[in-house]
Amino acid sequence: MRLRSRDLQEFHVDRQQRLQPSNNSPLPHIHLPTPSSSAMSEKLKEFVEIPQEFIHDGQQFLTRCTKPSRKEFIQISKAVAIGFAVMGFIGYFVKLIHIPINNILVGGA
Repeated sequence: MRLRSRDLQEFHVDRQQRLQPSNNSPLPHIHLPTPSSSAMSEKLKEFVEIPQEFIHDGQQFLTRCTKPSRKEFIQISKAVAIGFAVMGFIGYFVKLIHIPINNILVGGA
């Protein structure tokens, strides 16, 4: 892109105005450029594309998934029940061991 001489003159004048301090403030006024419409449209497209990709991936995942058969469901249910029982017994025995230890420590005081 080629700049015209008028654009360059406007740039230099604008630059000089930005560098001169205003009457109210000892600091120079800094003019921040506003984003162009193309940059805004790209950000908007990106903002919209992310949820669309997520929804598309989710739909693909759901179409690939299958319901478990009755045999698979029973097997998974048994494994979960055994896991709950084992964790419950471990917690019970830990509590059972700590009760006398706690009584010895606190009861001696």
